Amino acid sequence: CRDPISAFEGMIELNDTEVTDHFESIQSTNWQTCRWKPPPPRHSPDEPHIGWRTEFRSMEVSLTDFENAAFSVFVVLITRVLLAFDLSFYIPLSKVDENMKRAHMRDAAHTQKFHFRQHIAPPAEDASNLPAAPTASVSTGTSPVKAPETKNNATMSNTEREMAAAIAGINTPCGPCSAKGPNLKAEDANEEMTMTEIFTGKGDYFPGLLPLVYAYLDFINCD
Repeated sequence: CRDPISAFEGMIELNDTEVTDHFESIQSTNWQTCRWKPPPPRHSPDEPHIGWRTEFRSMEVSLTDFENAAFSVFVVLITRVLLAFDLSFYIPLSKVDENMKRAHMRDAAHTQKFHFRQHIAPPAEDASNLPAAPTASVSTGTSPVKAPETKNNATMSNTEREMAAAIAGINTPCGPCSAKGPNLKAEDANEEMTMTEIFTGKGDYFPGLLPLVYAYLDFINCD
């Protein structure tokens, strides 16, 4: 850790269990592309609860304004995909560290493979209660499953999530995940993929980030 860039008189001796000013003083003066923001403390029960947040900032290295805008919009769309399709992209933190090491190599986007989750549909507690999801073609903008009228991701029912996943061509639940349930090992849930595979898909089990985004746009009837 390091000393904060700024300090205010009268805010040096603080109770860190009640206020987060010391943490925010350091956190807010480090400008990472991605950072994790803990919820601020509530001073009264009537104040709204703000949960954990992940903050993304546009990148600055070797990118044009257009590329920065594309990155920012894509990140927002991925967050909507996660909420709408109830997906899991969790991988062990050790794999994240390994990915970071590989990403620093020259031309890593073309030459390296990265650990990524291959089974992204959440395991179901009882697979027998869920219908099998048909495969949909998202490249044509058409789907054999009609999207539900409810578009508020935060209030989607389980049935609506299943229909949304069906539009994305995601099996709900995914076969390997449901078969092993909570006993699914971390090494079975992720594998090494190229950047092309991460974005466009791999085999018949991982749809890819771009097809998922197109499926979400189809789901909300976006022109």
